[in-house]
Amino acid sequence: MSVSTVSAQSQEDTFVLQDFALAKGMSDSQFVKANMMVLSFVAKQLNANPKLHAEITAWADATQFTLHHDQLNAATATSRYNVVVGILVDSLGVDPQQLEAMRPRESSLKGGQYRKVEIRIHEPPVYVTQWALDSLGQELRAEIRNQQRSNITNVSNFFFSIAEIKIGISSHVYGNIIPVIVGRLGNQTLSFEATFGNSIFTKEKTFAKERLHVSYTLVSGNARYRPWNHPIDLIAGWQRLQERSTAYGRYTRKSSGPILGITWYPFTHVSFLGMWTPAEEDTFGVNRVAWHYNRFQVAVIVSKLWEK
Repeated sequence: MSVSTVSAQSQEDTFVLQDFALAKGMSDSQFVKANMMVLSFVAKQLNANPKLHAEITAWADATQFTLHHDQLNAATATSRYNVVVGILVDSLGVDPQQLEAMRPRESSLKGGQYRKVEIRIHEPPVYVTQWALDSLGQELRAEIRNQQRSNITNVSNFFFSIAEIKIGISSHVYGNIIPVIVGRLGNQTLSFEATFGNSIFTKEKTFAKERLHVSYTLVSGNARYRPWNHPIDLIAGWQRLQERSTAYGRYTRKSSGPILGITWYPFTHVSFLGMWTPAEEDTFGVNRVAWHYNRFQVAVIVSKLWEK
């Protein structure tokens, strides 16, 4: 009698128990017990890894027990299978779910090497149905869409974590105070603002020897940058200021120029702005413009109308 082992790749081992007796029954059982070391090794592998399965194929040789009754050979092979499985399950504690019974085989040759039981240990392949693939594909597509939305949201929050509309009051170079509304979009480090202001009350002045009532309109756009962790922002932008006659509906003076300044936030909803506003001024009826560099402006933003 002999035991041979053939090793294959990827967690696959084949054990062959040969030289079973011609008869079935106790002689087979005694033979298997004599090879308990091999079966113990098989059981150890199966018990250590529940993913492993064992395909068990029992063989009979060409010896006929009764003339014209070859089916007894198949019964002999089945008996050998039952003996091996009984020892693996009952004596060695192998889970029956890990054992796969293969169709009994019969050799056309005679001899002890053909009266055998083959045990092939392997990890069974995973069979995936088309429905499972479709479901997996839908889940992956949904996950990709959610990840894309999350990335867009993260990018949006990074660039536009601040969106707000504020109101306040501002001085201007023509010597009046006007209410302003400010829209801001960006984040704590870098944001952009647009400001619009218009005087509520008119001011009386003499222009070209005529008494006029004038109003003021201010429009500006600027960027804010915070290079440190303190509530102070640097400001740079452009501003246009216009003095208009209410009687004629046209400007009497207008100026435009850069804005450079700082913003301080002493409280959550209050900010103070100090700006240097050099400007090029155009006076109606005068054929030249002049730059004025000694101009400064302050503003107080006291509340928020809306924020995101």
